[in-house]
Amino acid sequence: MKRGFSHLDWVISMGIFLVAILSIFVYIRPFSTNIYGAEDLVDLVKEKFNEEAYWTIKKLPLFVESCSAVGGEFRVELAFENDWRTLEGETSFTTDRAGTHILYLHNLDSNKKFAVNLGVSPSNCEDKARLGVVENTIGISDELVSILKGAGYDTLSNLWRFPPGKDFAIFIDQQKIIGKEPHQKANIYAEQIRDFAVSKDGNLREVIISFRVW
Repeated sequence: MKRGFSHLDWVISMGIFLVAILSIFVYIRPFSTNIYGAEDLVDLVKEKFNEEAYWTIKKLPLFVESCSAVGGEFRVELAFENDWRTLEGETSFTTDRAGTHILYLHNLDSNKKFAVNLGVSPSNCEDKARLGVVENTIGISDELVSILKGAGYDTLSNLWRFPPGKDFAIFIDQQKIIGKEPHQKANIYAEQIRDFAVSKDGNLREVIISFRVW
């Protein structure tokens, strides 16, 4: 009889012990933190930089034939939607000249859908203008890089959810774009890549981008 009670006591004690251990894990879990490796941090900075610094330049051909206007002046007009703009920063283009017109369009937010409306007047000339196939060129935008510079390190670090206690810096052609100065004993991890910056007129130039974390 006493042995039965002893066995029951052991079961109860073991149950209390397991509950206590489980409670400890539940208690400390909210205070656990993710451990980031250097490569993980560089990947994070690269991902966010790619989202913020790249844009798409669209090359749009417009083919216009000569037309004898009846009932009004011959005119071809393009209207671009979603803030897509020409080299001159206009959201429209108008011409009355025959020939091939090459337009370059840019948008600081390349995620916005590209759409263009073609209008020709007078009506008897409607078949005298047509659009060609759009060519896309993707690269780093100097304008978007300038915006990153102006944003400030603390703002970007919070926006990109960079881990507290860790820092980063980004260089293009050895010129620092954004970032802190590492302390003297910092263990710096760096990754360097080659890519292209593209201007509003579609011209490319090769650049070297360096991502550094510590």
